[in-house]
Amino acid sequence: MTFEKGTRIRLSIEKIVYPGRRLARHEGRVYFTDEGLPGETVEIEILKERASFVEARTTAVLSPSPRRIPARCGHFSACGSYQVLPYSEQLDLKKSQLREMFRRLGTGPFFEPEVTASPLEWNYRNKIRFSVRGSGPDAFLAYHSPGSRAAFVPTDGRCHLASEASCAAARTVLEAVRDGGLTDLEDVEARESRTEGTLLLNLFWRKRRPEKAAAAVRDALAARFPVSGLVSWAPGRSGRSLPFLEDGREILLERAAGLTFEIGAGSFFQVNGAILPLVLEAVSEAAGLRGREIVADVYSGVGTFGLALARSAARVFVIESFPDNVRRLEANIVRNGLGNVEVLDGSAEAWMKDLAGRGLDTVILDPPRKGLDPAVVRALIERPAGKIIYLSCNPATLIRDLGLLGAAYAPASVRLFDFFPQTPHIETLAVFVRK
Repeated sequence: MTFEKGTRIRLSIEKIVYPGRRLARHEGRVYFTDEGLPGETVEIEILKERASFVEARTTAVLSPSPRRIPARCGHFSACGSYQVLPYSEQLDLKKSQLREMFRRLGTGPFFEPEVTASPLEWNYRNKIRFSVRGSGPDAFLAYHSPGSRAAFVPTDGRCHLASEASCAAARTVLEAVRDGGLTDLEDVEARESRTEGTLLLNLFWRKRRPEKAAAAVRDALAARFPVSGLVSWAPGRSGRSLPFLEDGREILLERAAGLTFEIGAGSFFQVNGAILPLVLEAVSEAAGLRGREIVADVYSGVGTFGLALARSAARVFVIESFPDNVRRLEANIVRNGLGNVEVLDGSAEAWMKDLAGRGLDTVILDPPRKGLDPAVVRALIERPAGKIIYLSCNPATLIRDLGLLGAAYAPASVRLFDFFPQTPHIETLAVFVRK
């Protein structure tokens, strides 16, 4: 049966599949929608028909499950609609999703992943970014709708996944936009150091940095909600956004694993600081270093994993290509007095062939969502390291990469770390050894 876009029908939700899509079946066809728990009857609106399934959105939950609990946020759909499940059931769901994906790969040891819950179920994020929609008195803060860069979910400027301080700072910026009739601000991002208890704000402008508008935001923050740093980002001649320090300093300091990390306004750092020590402990245990090993930390960021292992290794190579990360990485090596760490400035695919030939004992991989570049996989297969420790934010690309790396490595363990409670996101630590 074929339905026109906008048609509404009733379905029973069968299960929730990664990444948070609700699966239902009707008259021989598969439907994916955005809300509903298994066993619930929902009303959906058809968005698009594809060859093998139908995309839809839930317009009403008609028969709520007894497992359903009230969501804390009015805009919870922006995060994947997991807030309606108790946290323990979120963990069970993610474990079952990961188990099913590994079962398809056919690697038995991965069928029962160990699960580590986040120490904080709420207010765990140290970075949050709101879009500023509208202008002047009509401006409001919003999130992107899941899977879209053009659609937005309005918010009240409060997010229970971040701290109240981060949200209050963003609302202060919004007040300045409304009071001053500002039109050019696209996004506001709050970054927080739980170690220092400080905030750094990033302002992302649509066009050139407007000096008067930036000054209005700076003055509003100074009067109502002082922060340790304020940085503007605006497109340069190349089209790439460039930073301009408006006030204070452009870094935060965070401590983890006995080290101090300098984090720049544009640097990558793990957003759940509460669970990070548990991950670092697991990585160290998996590495099993005895002071003689050569370690490579690929996609290093500011050095979180490589520097944590450097105290137990003979030598550590860290690969990073993003300029701000490289600056902070070099500063963090000096700040922590680590003389056995060498920075390889450039992409993983450019360095990995050479690096794989240096007799690596352990390789740490923490790639972006797209997973490993084919050149990295190729280098690791042609000259295998003794052990690979792979931290993935996307189980789909992790499983793809493990399938490829299976030519030279055998799986040893897998562990799910719940970096992102109340959302569908899954962070996985997989360890495998040379055959």
